[in-house]
Amino acid sequence: LTASVSLIGVLKKKKRVKMAKPAMKKMPMRAAASKKVMKAATVKKAKAIMKSSAKPLFSKKAPVPPGLGKIRIGIIHGKVFDPIKVGTHDRNYPEKFKIKNNTGPNADGWGGQYHADVSTGLKIAALHPDIFEIDFMEMKDVTEARLQKNHLTFNFWGDMSIALMNEKPELAKRLMKVQSNPATHHVPSWDYYEWIMHKSRYMKQCTKAGIPMIDTIYVENGFDARAVLKKIQAKGWDKFFVKPGYMSFFGAGTINGRTQDFVD
Repeated sequence: LTASVSLIGVLKKKKRVKMAKPAMKKMPMRAAASKKVMKAATVKKAKAIMKSSAKPLFSKKAPVPPGLGKIRIGIIHGKVFDPIKVGTHDRNYPEKFKIKNNTGPNADGWGGQYHADVSTGLKIAALHPDIFEIDFMEMKDVTEARLQKNHLTFNFWGDMSIALMNEKPELAKRLMKVQSNPATHHVPSWDYYEWIMHKSRYMKQCTKAGIPMIDTIYVENGFDARAVLKKIQAKGWDKFFVKPGYMSFFGAGTINGRTQDFVD
């Protein structure tokens, strides 16, 4: 107890002792003034360099050569599942392009009036109105003759797969024909589009090219549930996920769960 009290007393005494500040050498007034002038000159020079180098990305408008006209870009729009954040949309977003039915149990859209397809076209037009002319069209307005008038037409998923999902087979056939015709300058091209739609095709080719793919069982020439389940068991998978191999999205035709549940 005595030792403890003594230690406390020593600590209290130490708290009263003030640490002496190290002596600072005063810089001569002339040297300090010179240093201040040098610093100001350096800052001024840096600002001048920044100002001269901070030129706009497009300082000059490149006029289209006479006789060529503007570059015509087609935008196929109208899908209802690719909204952008409100506030990032173009201030002059056309009223007729807004997706209005986007809330409630019978909503057609995914909660947004403004979508990526139309927004892309508006952005191109806003950046270079002197170079590009935008041709907005919905799926129902797509024809070979119309697309042939454009230098390029970008299809933001307003294609045959969406037409089929909307139960419009005749429209799907027409869109497929348009996309298959190289003269329409449709982007993406039919070959690339078909490659992406065939999951087993592109996954096998990616694996062959050395691109990592998730371990997959490819089921071709019909689906036999019992045979597939045996292959899953042979893999030793605790869980699995089955999805259609061609042109399916939004979970259509999929099934997943624990392997033992399906065995039982």
